Amino acid sequence: MDTELLKQSWDKLTKSGYMLNCPAPEVVNIITPTGYSTQIRLKRLPSYARYVR
Repeated sequence: MDTELLKQSWDKLTKSGYMLNCPAPEVVNIITPTGYSTQIRLKRLPSYARYVR
């Protein structure tokens, strides 16, 4: 499975000052440079979530 696009997007966001972590296979926590925090559940891409982790 090709995950290059997701890895590039992850790298681009972290270089821009965003903090991302993946505490569970279907979850991504995002903290913006201004301190706003949100959690995204990858229900539509569960197979991608397993490979990106």
